[in-house]
Amino acid sequence: MDIERIVRQAEVLGLAAAAACVPVAITVQGIVYEDGNCGSAYFEFDGRSHFGRWYGQTHRESVGVRRRFYANLGGYQSVDRRTAYLKAFRNHLMQHGISVGEVVQVLD
Repeated sequence: MDIERIVRQAEVLGLAAAAACVPVAITVQGIVYEDGNCGSAYFEFDGRSHFGRWYGQTHRESVGVRRRFYANLGGYQSVDRRTAYLKAFRNHLMQHGISVGEVVQVLD
């Protein structure tokens, strides 16, 4: 299994999903924010898995049993866009037999 190739493909699919996402706009004190709520999203994975070991080596950190993979999208603060990114990323991993947890949203 070429984990790096799978992750690169997942990143491309995730970025396309984030760009295509139309966040639910919010209004705060009469100001409309088209990008909706700010927040983050993550999924958990087993640090002992093939993906977990690759992640630990790639990011030069020790990986415990349960780890979190966050959507780091520099240009986006939208929780909707970050969730779209991670869902596409996660689905691609799962299609290649890499088991990870469900996507979780965290509002700022």
